[in-house]
Amino acid sequence: VLATAGTPSHQGGGQGETCCQSAFVLATAGTPSHQGGGQGETCCQSAFVLATAGTPSHPESGWCDGIPAVAHRIHPSRCDGIPAVARRNAVRQRFSNGLHVVAVSAPDAERVVIQVAVAHTLDESAAAGELTARMLFGETQNETSRTLAMRIARSGGSLRIEWTTSGVLITAFARPDSVVNVLSLLKEALFRAEFNEAGLRSAKQQALYDRQYHEGAQGWRLTARLLHAYADEAMLKKVSLGEVRTYYEAHYRPENACIVIAGDFPAERLIEFVQQFFGRGWEISPAPRRQDVAVGVMWRTGSVSDPRGLAYTGYAWASPSESAADYYALRALQVLLTEGKRARLFIATREQQGVGYAVQMETALVKGGARGVGWVQTGKTPLPEGVLQRALAESVQPEEWRRTQALLRGEWERLRMNLTGFTATLAWAELSGLGYESVWNAPSIIDALTLHQVETQRNRLSSRSIKAER
Repeated sequence: VLATAGTPSHQGGGQGETCCQSAFVLATAGTPSHQGGGQGETCCQSAFVLATAGTPSHPESGWCDGIPAVAHRIHPSRCDGIPAVARRNAVRQRFSNGLHVVAVSAPDAERVVIQVAVAHTLDESAAAGELTARMLFGETQNETSRTLAMRIARSGGSLRIEWTTSGVLITAFARPDSVVNVLSLLKEALFRAEFNEAGLRSAKQQALYDRQYHEGAQGWRLTARLLHAYADEAMLKKVSLGEVRTYYEAHYRPENACIVIAGDFPAERLIEFVQQFFGRGWEISPAPRRQDVAVGVMWRTGSVSDPRGLAYTGYAWASPSESAADYYALRALQVLLTEGKRARLFIATREQQGVGYAVQMETALVKGGARGVGWVQTGKTPLPEGVLQRALAESVQPEEWRRTQALLRGEWERLRMNLTGFTATLAWAELSGLGYESVWNAPSIIDALTLHQVETQRNRLSSRSIKAER
């Protein structure tokens, strides 16, 4: 994680801490990795959709929260012993301006979590996208000289901004009595950001500093090379102010964004909060937005070295996801290759060759598909890329599949306990076109997943295997 001063101290548990400045985070592999997928759905502009089927149901329905829809009807008084996290329910609404909104009524939340996800177009500049996000909460077309981050802190909230392989994720935390104030300031940042040369120079300096003194693995450099999802130092230095403004006008539009809001309020009330500030027309450029690029099937391998000479060898893939099952089958391959001491890359490197000091992966949903990377750090000597090709080429064995399926289910259980990570995953799933239900209903989807479906995805990637140009 790359962060500037004032990063919220609690970044994983769903509860924010008031900070005086914005935190900018470059999400690399091993940070936000689970970004769920599911069945797409065409919504009416004002239609409410409730999450059901094996997940928390709407309390007014009379079902005991957390009981599958096929269970017997239970009186609400018998739900008293169910943990608060299992009593969540979700509602979706698509505003007339095209904005996706998901509201999660979460009795376990002490603060309100607001996630604003803005999708990145695959063939656009990641450098321009990151710098645009860094400049959002600085100067605005407002008479005050204070940054928006400072004003959010004074309004009882805190802020975090991440650049991910899917786009920018803005996370705000608000006290229950300051939700309106924080949403108002978020609107100002998204609608009235001021982009100037001084702000661009400051954003570049911060981005370059973060990369120079980044703690932990530098595997994001491999992602930058194979998927062009992150920007290296050279790419950042080349970005002009015109490129930032063009990126902002093309991407910061309601149809390209999703807001997920979660808190201890009825879901309908949370929808009303968002409707008040984001339900009308947005102040956007009249120029039409560029069409999204279709996701094709791709597999690449390559190696990079960080500034200290440490070598990272890994793979990257992309594939369309027409259903939640497609996404979880792809994610199963990621787990099979990189998760734990029985992962194929761990065995092929640490056990068989005595090298391999970090094996990590990242999976992301994008519009119309999913992308993933995985790598191993092998000291000063790169790993032969043939090891990666062989790891993918081998058929998945039944015992491997049973282990992988259990790990997928455990991953979701951990995710749902983290309200911040869970709501972020819902946002990307909704924007991907698969729908937030794919994350909400993940246990039933994972349980129904078959080895044959995983093998189908493995064969698709293996057949398109190419080596990245050196």
